Amino acid sequence: MTTPSTDVVKFADRSKFPVLVDGGGDLSAVIAENIGDDGLNAFDLDRIKMPSGGGVFWQIPGLDGPTSEKTFEAVVVLWEAPRAYWEKGLDDKDAEQGPPDCSSENGKLGNGKYGVGSTENPTGECSGCPMNQWGSEPKAHRGKACNETRLLFVLRPGAILPIAVSLPPTSLKAMKQYMLRLAGAGISYYAIITKFSLIESVNKSNQKFSVLEPAPGERLDEPTTAAAKGYGAMLKESLRQMPMSAFVEQPPADDPFAEPAPAEPAAAGKASKPPAE
Repeated sequence: MTTPSTDVVKFADRSKFPVLVDGGGDLSAVIAENIGDDGLNAFDLDRIKMPSGGGVFWQIPGLDGPTSEKTFEAVVVLWEAPRAYWEKGLDDKDAEQGPPDCSSENGKLGNGKYGVGSTENPTGECSGCPMNQWGSEPKAHRGKACNETRLLFVLRPGAILPIAVSLPPTSLKAMKQYMLRLAGAGISYYAIITKFSLIESVNKSNQKFSVLEPAPGERLDEPTTAAAKGYGAMLKESLRQMPMSAFVEQPPADDPFAEPAPAEPAAAGKASKPPAE
């Protein structure tokens, strides 16, 4: 993507992300010294989860224990879009917490009951899967039965290892809009520091839940941007054999993440019906 003129862009101090400046130094040696020959995989990484009950503070893991922060900054170096479907919810009488009945590592092709070659969805394509349609959610019939997520791997200032941030369905729209705004400005997601905040929302059942509110921070200069892109590619390759769908959690019994279907656009040639007063 093109880089806007530097006379109107404030670039972050390169020292904020030493791993993107000097290649991480002896990162491999430090990991080997601390965990031996087991190596590192995605499930070893610290995770940041959305708070429950409409909370607006993140619990950020750290060396001295978790800290509570209303906003944190990081560079998104990689993102994935896994999804998973459980036929029985945790509140079903004979339900057991376990692996999903169907899942997808990329949000495009499923593997399982509704995967490729299945009776219910022979093509395995997630876009046409009956469990990916609005209203398929069995309780409120407002959302989708298949649990969509956006998994972000972010690099915080001063860190050499990323943290995984799992976004639930209710925050997907906000993240997509943010990514589109970056694209519209000619900015790659790994070329900028993102500010992660939360706002409280309420669904139709009066359940409070948290929604992501991302905002742009300082830009990275060209060398640091190139390093961030390379870091993300290296991470993606190292995670290639790992099921990203394992990061998708089975929705709780009181899951508030069922969203109503988006409004249908007015038919061509027909005026939209005015809202009731």
